[in-house]
Amino acid sequence: MNSTISRLFAAILGLTLVSNVAISQDEESTANYRLTLSPVISYATVSGNESLFREHTWRDDGFIGGLQSAVLYDNSDAIAGDLRLEGRFIAGNGDYEIQGEWVSPDGNIFVNAGFEQFRKYYDNTGWYYEGIEDAYQRATTFDMDIGRLYFDLGFKPQDNTTIVLGYEYQYKDGTKSLRQYQQLDDNKKIYPTYKDIDEDVHIFKLDIAHQGSDWALQDSMRYEIYSSDTFRNLMIPAEVVGGTDPIGQTFEEGYDFDQFSNALTAEKWLRDWLLISGGYLYVRTEGEVGFEMRQLPFTGSHAHNDYMIDSDLTQTSHVFNLAAMAGPWNDFMISGGVELELGNRDDSSEVMHVSPSSSQPVSIDAYERKVSLKEELELSYSGVPHTKMYVRGTWVQTSYDLDELEYESDTGTVDLDRDTDTDRDEQRYRAGFTTSPFSSMSLSAWYQYGEVSNIYTHDVDTASGYSAFMDSLDTNAHELMVSLTLQHTNWLRSYWRYTMVKQDYYTETSDIGPADRVHGANVDSNNYTVGATVMPSARLFFNGQFTWHESRTILDSLENPMAATWDGDVYSFLTSVNYAITDKTSVDARYLYEVANNDQEELADAGGLEKAVAYDRHGASVGLTHQFTDNLSGRVAYDYWHYNDENYGETGQYTAHAITLGLTMQF
Repeated sequence: MNSTISRLFAAILGLTLVSNVAISQDEESTANYRLTLSPVISYATVSGNESLFREHTWRDDGFIGGLQSAVLYDNSDAIAGDLRLEGRFIAGNGDYEIQGEWVSPDGNIFVNAGFEQFRKYYDNTGWYYEGIEDAYQRATTFDMDIGRLYFDLGFKPQDNTTIVLGYEYQYKDGTKSLRQYQQLDDNKKIYPTYKDIDEDVHIFKLDIAHQGSDWALQDSMRYEIYSSDTFRNLMIPAEVVGGTDPIGQTFEEGYDFDQFSNALTAEKWLRDWLLISGGYLYVRTEGEVGFEMRQLPFTGSHAHNDYMIDSDLTQTSHVFNLAAMAGPWNDFMISGGVELELGNRDDSSEVMHVSPSSSQPVSIDAYERKVSLKEELELSYSGVPHTKMYVRGTWVQTSYDLDELEYESDTGTVDLDRDTDTDRDEQRYRAGFTTSPFSSMSLSAWYQYGEVSNIYTHDVDTASGYSAFMDSLDTNAHELMVSLTLQHTNWLRSYWRYTMVKQDYYTETSDIGPADRVHGANVDSNNYTVGATVMPSARLFFNGQFTWHESRTILDSLENPMAATWDGDVYSFLTSVNYAITDKTSVDARYLYEVANNDQEELADAGGLEKAVAYDRHGASVGLTHQFTDNLSGRVAYDYWHYNDENYGETGQYTAHAITLGLTMQF
């Protein structure tokens, strides 16, 4: 809380400087400002799992309130320019925003500054399994504050040149639940786990841009200081396992990186039908990584091992690109480009492997070289009236050369020496069109096919195993999108949309499995959307949408019933209506219904835990708004939520009600 207050104070101080940056001392200045304030207060009551309610609605139960919106616009003589301030402050919900912009009268100097934060809630309820004590399902609320503080100063020394200096601070601070459950004695992974996160990044910015009559040049520099400390708790308390000591693992990770990057881009019209552009990006990253894993019990028949890793990392990338766009000629237009990336990564690590009987320091050195070439070409045709058709191809060839050496720090004995070459070939092809043959109809569609091939060549490998057993990994994907919009009458419009994705994975693992290429997995998804907007009169507006999402994942190369097929559907219906009762009074209502189901019977039949998607959700609200005067309006609203998830038993349910009161005042 103290860190949030300090960030908010810094933002307010910065905006105070913005508002006073060019205040005139003229006592006869004329006031010319507009101020809008929207205070709000809301109270919610929850019956059932309050943690799950907070995660779904991004709000706390009980009272929350403050300023939903505050806007000040001032261009009076005292400001010597145009000033705009906006803010939001919701106490009890960690929701804050304040931002400001000032522009000098001639437009040659401008300042942007602000602070924003929102709070994300997490429910940490354990998975449900019939016959296991509900005590394992501890309904706990975690939350994460996510925000940023920024300040930009820009000026134009010339009409066509802009320089911007800036600073930005981003952060995450809090605890989140994990979708990783610990295993109890009955082999059911249902006990909840969590992760603490403390992450921040400082970004220093410099942008210079110049615009000529037929050319443009821009340079963007960034220097980032990144720091992250996380703690994953996968521990089961002693009172849950029925012993004297807890069981499980904890993981502590720390990342500290400095990154410098600079991007230079240029473009020029050589002819009125030919545009060329090019750029160069340089990125260098240096940092340290710390990792520590603790496992319990550490001794006895079920003893585990501890690991401590300290790594130094240096990574450099050079990226060059060149592109061109030509046309149109006879309604044809062609565009394309090439991009070359040269990179390397040097990683040096010290690993301490601690077992109940001994500890062994190990050194690991890794060096990776990367060369990647990307080509893209697109041809479009607009000769058919009200229609544009296009085809596009993208090709990427990438090679990696990874050298790994692991040896005992004390004796120098080599435990692993590996040299792996990876050849990766990607290609994607898309064809599509957009047409509007009538003013009442718009139709667009595209189809894309893509495939990725990875071939691994192990020139040196003194210790076969992960990941050297992999000889190849190939994927291909078919994607389709069709969208149709119809204006049936001047008061009725409908839209229809369908998307499809079909992916297949193929592997070759000669050392541990069949030498032939086998089909490893299949992932299919289909999405159907239909909606309508109805406005039979100036006072009545209606909108409705129905969505059906179906997905399936099959791991058919593993003859293991625990790798069960995932086959599920999610249906949702959302509707809203607005009606103006009088010129000053209006009513609005919204309703959401969503239901999901999943069939994973193979896993349940094999004695596993069927972790399905099976829930239904209702959300409804109704509000009344009244304009009391030209400068004052009020609103009262009622919200209702109901949720039921079979995976969590009784703790997967809640019913909630909320009342919200708000005003909007203009000065």
